Amino acid sequence: MTHINAETNKKLVIEYYERSHIGYRLFWYGKNDLAMHYGFWDASTKNRSEALINENRFLAEKANIKKEDRVLDAGCGVGGSAIWLARTIGCNVLGISIAPSNIREASENAKHNNVPDLAVFELRDYMRTGLPNETFNVVWAIESFCHALDKKTLFFEMHRLLKPGGRIIIADGFQKRPTTDAAEEGMWQRTLHGLGVYQTQWWNEHKEHLRECGFKNISRWDMTGQVKKTVYYIFWLGVVFTPLVPLLTALEKFFGHRSVMLGNWRASLAQRRAFEKGLWLYGVYYAEK
Repeated sequence: MTHINAETNKKLVIEYYERSHIGYRLFWYGKNDLAMHYGFWDASTKNRSEALINENRFLAEKANIKKEDRVLDAGCGVGGSAIWLARTIGCNVLGISIAPSNIREASENAKHNNVPDLAVFELRDYMRTGLPNETFNVVWAIESFCHALDKKTLFFEMHRLLKPGGRIIIADGFQKRPTTDAAEEGMWQRTLHGLGVYQTQWWNEHKEHLRECGFKNISRWDMTGQVKKTVYYIFWLGVVFTPLVPLLTALEKFFGHRSVMLGNWRASLAQRRAFEKGLWLYGVYYAEK
């Protein structure tokens, strides 16, 4: 695994979201879901948009979010979950991100969905938010904490922001087992780096860190089966995209900086192979202050 410092990591994550912004808009989220995550499929799910909404619903139910709650969406993307919470439950949500394009689009999306007063978005770093102590009833994070190098510092910050009895709900991909050889390690690094992630997170790691940071009543759910269809959808997007790879490679060399789209392509193929080999799972964590 590549070792980088916090400043470099933040720069790379911002670069990832700024440069992948158009790609996500074209190939991933729609106007009804505005979501950049894997989503949960069940027997009744008709399409990917429904799967994305299913994940929001699952997390909201597990965190028991109510209208009177104040929610922090830590790593809000373009606002899909925050807007869904505001529209569906009627709670107040503050979405934060370090990517300026995400905040701009999320704010516009809130206006278009008639919830600009309930779903508000600000450019902030979840590692050091600068927000007052005990501000929120719920911290919500979908596929965003994976970018944090220092999980304990992050969890201490989230604990500080929560009111007594507050809840944290986290959905993300986790490494399930160690890699066994160079080929597996290369596959796993292509998966992570192509998604702007530079340090793996282990399935058991969050439980230990949450407890050490003062959280209690910790629960978790393995939702790997519910994301399988999305894993293969991403893979087939990569297959369709393959004819453009020589052009992107040439452009990367010409301009002298890495292509985020080329990294996305590598990750789209590698994440399926890593999934089939049991290298990672998709899970949800819940805990209380």
